[in-house]
Amino acid sequence: MNRSEAEIKLQQIFKINQFYDHQWMSIERVLNGERILLIEKTGFGKSLCYQFPATQFPGLTIIFSPLIALMRDQVKYLKSIDVSTECINSEQEPDVNTEILEKAKNGRIKILYIAPERQENREWLDAVREMEISMVVVDEAHCISVWGHDFRSAFRRIVNLVKQLPQNFPVLATTATATERVAKDIQNQIGDNASLIRGDLLRDNFQLSVVKINNEESKMAWLAKFLQKQDGSGLIYTGTRVNTVLFSAWLQFNDISAANYHAGLEAESRKEIENGLITNKWKCIVSTNALGMGIDKSDIRFIVHTQMPQSPIHYYQEIGRAGRDGLPTKIVLLYNPEDRELPEHFIENSRPSREKYQKVVDTLKIEPLGEWDLMRKTNLIQTQIRQIKSDLIEQGIIREVMYGRRKKCEYQFGAPVLDTRPFENLRNFKLGELDKMMSYSESSVCRMDFLCRYLGDNTVNHCGKCDNDKQQNIQFDVDEYWSNKIQQFRDSYFPELPVETENSNTRPLAKREKC
Repeated sequence: MNRSEAEIKLQQIFKINQFYDHQWMSIERVLNGERILLIEKTGFGKSLCYQFPATQFPGLTIIFSPLIALMRDQVKYLKSIDVSTECINSEQEPDVNTEILEKAKNGRIKILYIAPERQENREWLDAVREMEISMVVVDEAHCISVWGHDFRSAFRRIVNLVKQLPQNFPVLATTATATERVAKDIQNQIGDNASLIRGDLLRDNFQLSVVKINNEESKMAWLAKFLQKQDGSGLIYTGTRVNTVLFSAWLQFNDISAANYHAGLEAESRKEIENGLITNKWKCIVSTNALGMGIDKSDIRFIVHTQMPQSPIHYYQEIGRAGRDGLPTKIVLLYNPEDRELPEHFIENSRPSREKYQKVVDTLKIEPLGEWDLMRKTNLIQTQIRQIKSDLIEQGIIREVMYGRRKKCEYQFGAPVLDTRPFENLRNFKLGELDKMMSYSESSVCRMDFLCRYLGDNTVNHCGKCDNDKQQNIQFDVDEYWSNKIQQFRDSYFPELPVETENSNTRPLAKREKC
């Protein structure tokens, strides 16, 4: 199929007149059975690079994606243009997922979106053997690389699947954020012969700026002042769940419609807030980085970070959903050098202590155990157990085996001792990335050029729209008006509570204190 023939089909199915050059380049290679890593900026149209070939292949296209919200949006869109599409994820009832698997086995689906964690599910592993698969897609492929900003061990299991496929089997990995080191790692993971297609990363409608502030009061005052004058809706990123609640309450106190969002909310609540953002119910969503990449809204007019991201790649990824309609969009980082402490804490504590690894190993030497039994016997939480399991499996110290219908971890007697050097190397690498984010905040060069060069695109030089290119040095201090307003908020948000004294049974409350 040549480009002209493909674009006739493109218009018939997707109602799009033509491909971008890089879209067609990747589609043509995929149709020829090649393995491709496609790195293009958010809003480029990477999804078309696998959706179109999927309509042309005879069998099923499986798309591994970690973004449930994006799955929902894509399934809804593809069904609206009569492309048979389904998704399997943890938010759906098990019987719904089972029914979809049956449809996939019977050839009644062209595209199946699925979370990478399904690679650990026995029902999925049994079902996939009965499917006629024509293409495998790894979306958000930076998650494959341990050097990527959002590495997930479940993606390694996708790699195991990909390596078992024939050399001429089409595999497409896509991402908007991969340094040269990460890109090479992804290419190695998906196949020695995988080729790279990298586009320019310039977002020419972005107005990047850094506002220097001294404390949390300055953040609160700047946010309220900014949002009272800013058109459109957008996202405010914070570093903790507590701050999503605090900042959203502060904005509501100033008559700014805001909702808070984080991964701890129930699935239905998250979905309701996402829909509220898309329908402009809210001026802004105050969120941890749990929100963003899965949101299909082209007119996000601003993104503000109140907390230092862990690296420039995190930052580029998180601002990437803004301004996909091409209109001017404000991207602001509120910068206090002391804010380094929080991401540094996350990096330092990203892995459990060596003692906890040893506790798991010693426990499994006694008997094979499933995840919940392992949690109970070691008194470790689920996130720690999963990280430890992943690392021990990676180093060949334990393996997962099926005991009847239950999956258990089994110690490999004669295995090498735990090597923590890779953890230290990764920790030092991430601290170096945090240093680069600090450099971005303090740099006097074009901010877009800084981000693009970091990601391997050296074509920008000057965007002409950031604060540095405009020779602006933005500093914000709290004046008396905002200081009084913040105190009023604190008085209402942190109510005075009675404090009982030792003699509270014989006399009234001694005093009232702020909580």
